[in-house]
Amino acid sequence: MIRSGKEFNAIFVNVDKRGTLIYIDFEIIPITLPNGELKLVSLGRDITYEKKLFYENEQLKDFDPLTELYNYNGFVRQVEAFLHENPDTTCAFLLIDLVNFSYINKSYSVEVGDQILKEIGKKLKKQFGKNEVVIGRIGGDEFGICFKNIDTQEHLYSVVEKIKSIFDKKIQFSISGYSLSIFIHGGVAIYPNDGITVQKLLENASVALKSAKKENENVIKFYNNLIENKVKNYINAENLLNRAIQKNLFIFHYQPYVDAITQEIIGFEALVRIKEEDGTIHYPNEFIDLLENSHFLDSFRHWAVDEVIQKIKKWEKPVSINISARSFKNRELTEEVLSHTKGLPAPLTIEITERLYMKDPQRSKEMIERLKECKNIQISIDDFGTGYSSLSYLKDMHADILKIDISFVRAMLEDTKSQAIVSAIITLAQALGMKTVAEGVETKEQYEMLKKMGVDYIQGYYFFKPLPEEEIEKLLKK
Repeated sequence: MIRSGKEFNAIFVNVDKRGTLIYIDFEIIPITLPNGELKLVSLGRDITYEKKLFYENEQLKDFDPLTELYNYNGFVRQVEAFLHENPDTTCAFLLIDLVNFSYINKSYSVEVGDQILKEIGKKLKKQFGKNEVVIGRIGGDEFGICFKNIDTQEHLYSVVEKIKSIFDKKIQFSISGYSLSIFIHGGVAIYPNDGITVQKLLENASVALKSAKKENENVIKFYNNLIENKVKNYINAENLLNRAIQKNLFIFHYQPYVDAITQEIIGFEALVRIKEEDGTIHYPNEFIDLLENSHFLDSFRHWAVDEVIQKIKKWEKPVSINISARSFKNRELTEEVLSHTKGLPAPLTIEITERLYMKDPQRSKEMIERLKECKNIQISIDDFGTGYSSLSYLKDMHADILKIDISFVRAMLEDTKSQAIVSAIITLAQALGMKTVAEGVETKEQYEMLKKMGVDYIQGYYFFKPLPEEEIEKLLKK
């Protein structure tokens, strides 16, 4: 190109003796002498300083120089680009406003205030991975955070709790010799539920933030009340489980089931509760969903199996325990149960739901066959009739007990179809060599009808409600 008489221009990057990058604007100009000879003249100009100024200027467009976070424009630009590329995602937009920040500036100086803003920026960046969030200082003492790809409610709850942990009342910010407690109010809006543009989401998060300001420090409110209630319930359940694990607050209440003919107590179902130190009882609806999907599950399962085994040894009666889907998939469960059940005076009954069995019939069958190698283990299929099992699978279940779902028992006096289903389950179980338990029996009429149908066992308030261990002890002594 140069030999054709055209000029050449380019910017080269080099390294000086100190290892610093330098930028050279390099130009080569071809010159033809009178005798026709071609000469080249090269000119180089160090433009490192101009490059630095240009970069700093570009940074100022999108970044806050104090905290080195995105400013409002940079925050909006980054989030808009992400949403454009990921329109089907779910994101949470959080606005944080510092409580009484103007008082801090007046009482301790603006310099101290600036140091606090910088420290908060560092803590926010440290708490969350770079790819998880977009963080910006979008106002004087206001921070915006976009949490990308919120895939579950648990994920949403966890990020809110992480934010709160930064501003916990016990945490002090050490700034310029002062030890200060910094508190916040927060507002959350969810994409796409609460808006599909960044401006609308920030607007709705601001509405939630104003609501939070009417309450105590470190309150984060949601624009959507339904989500907020779910967050509160989740947080309460998580705190409850933490206390239960740390302080051994789990207990079982035991509901007896009786022989339909003799009314003799045949066995018990163990039903988990949490008993606070002040005596308050928490029932499964408050914590069971979280427990079954949490890191607490293994610890709870170890305790539960051991607890039930001790009661079987003591009472010499069968006790059944419900197994969650996650525990049932865990191959360690089988060996754990087998190691506990040798030499028991009565069987341990493992209850699994029909739906759980049918999610993976082959694996369920294999696990049941392995468990059934021990004579002291029974398998009970819970909620039978509510799932979608076929007769071909039922014959291969190798279960000992079918539990007739409470919905059929409750409806059978008024609904002939429900009555027919209950009768059919009892007849089918008898033909397959299985026992039947009717759940939720509350009246004499229900009991008499089930007895005529030939059900084996009755469980429900008509005979016994779930009872604490000490009440069971009294029953067995009669």
